[in-house]
Amino acid sequence: MGPFLDTHAAPQQVALDIEVELEYWRRCYRRMPFHRQGLAYEVYVPAIKFAYDCYLYHHRDELKLLFPALKERYLRQFPLPQRIEWRSVERIVKAVWQRIQSGEPCLGTRKVAAALPPLRAMEARKVRNVAHA
Repeated sequence: MGPFLDTHAAPQQVALDIEVELEYWRRCYRRMPFHRQGLAYEVYVPAIKFAYDCYLYHHRDELKLLFPALKERYLRQFPLPQRIEWRSVERIVKAVWQRIQSGEPCLGTRKVAAALPPLRAMEARKVRNVAHA
């Protein structure tokens, strides 16, 4: 008989379709708290991708404890011309994490929610790593 494998202790991996996610944000970024009047969607894309990377690497950690390290990483990773203010990036990170964890549709938009189903109904899924004996 092989060793006991506690699948609850096994690490989780998160998979998602980034193209679908970017389309979601393209459709509703104007209604998000991080949006500043006059800034185009393309300005936010690097920060949105950064937020998804942060979730993929740190989804088991408590977000509020990560912010100092994430801010430092963001400032190091993105040259000044590509950066938006950290306060907006922080809001984007929170929004991305909330979307992934809750699967919530775009705020106040039935049309977009129908066109883009919540994250959990899409390609995203949590997959357990299971070691085979």
